[in-house]
Amino acid sequence: GSGCYKNNKSILTEIIRQQAREIAALPRFIWDREEYDRMGNRLAWKEKYSIGVPVVDKAHKRLFSIVGRLMRLVEEDAKDKHACIEGIKYFKSYAVKHFAEEEEYMRSIHYVGYEMHKQLHDNLREKTLPALEERMEDTDYSDESVNHFIGVCVAWLTEHIMIEDCAIAGKVTSKWNIDQEGEIMDRLEHGLIVVLRAIFDMKALVFNNHYAGEHVTRAVNHRLDYLTPEGKRLRIVMSVEEPLVLSALNKMGIECGRIDETALSATVQMNKQVIRHLGRYFTADGDQYRLQEEALISMRGMKSMFAVRCPQYSILIDTGMGFFTFCADEMDE
Repeated sequence: GSGCYKNNKSILTEIIRQQAREIAALPRFIWDREEYDRMGNRLAWKEKYSIGVPVVDKAHKRLFSIVGRLMRLVEEDAKDKHACIEGIKYFKSYAVKHFAEEEEYMRSIHYVGYEMHKQLHDNLREKTLPALEERMEDTDYSDESVNHFIGVCVAWLTEHIMIEDCAIAGKVTSKWNIDQEGEIMDRLEHGLIVVLRAIFDMKALVFNNHYAGEHVTRAVNHRLDYLTPEGKRLRIVMSVEEPLVLSALNKMGIECGRIDETALSATVQMNKQVIRHLGRYFTADGDQYRLQEEALISMRGMKSMFAVRCPQYSILIDTGMGFFTFCADEMDE
């Protein structure tokens, strides 16, 4: 119950205070600070985005144009809120229309990756866009929330077009080669929501259950390799955005204004708590899985993880104070 989590949180606070320096022993890479906020504030169509299917390319150009117009609206000194709201609604309606047309095209050519591709569309339409809209409505369409909407859309569009849509035309290979839907995904989503709400004492909702590494931001990235009872390697990577780390520490009574050794130690301990409690949703005896190795990884390391293929399970959770990413891959030794 909640009392168990509160006791764990108290114990955790003491562990963090006493063991902050031990985190230095973990293998790690230094953050690449120059990589932060590299996304420009302009969006232009490039021929490299073309997949060679006229009806699809035309729709993609239109989506780029809509987002570009939104960018210009936000940059104006006297921002027209009504125009912003209508632009966002138009983007959503056009994107949904485009998805239906693209899916019809995939069916017409009997594209083997159709089901997986449709799941990516469904995820944006049913989870990501509604979550973004809720945030904008809650903040009365603040510049920050609208810019966040634009940033996510730009990252999703470019990533999706360059990889997943080009895969339709056979130009590249899709990053998603495993169907994520089913009981395991349902348990993961439910378990993560319950556990994160308890440990971080914040709201949590699934923002993206097919996260492909778009718009990687400043975060503590923690990789853990476990050995399963079947002798396979289970790799789990969790990424906790800096604002979420600092907010969680503040709730524990630990004042921290930046990511330092204390913050790193706290994140590592909290991540292990997440795994321990999450394990109860899958097995009665979580100790069957033995931790073999762990490390902190850089933003570049996170990006390279998604460069060729996406993890078997890759879920992005929005806590309202920052994003929490959970990735899991089971690999043969």
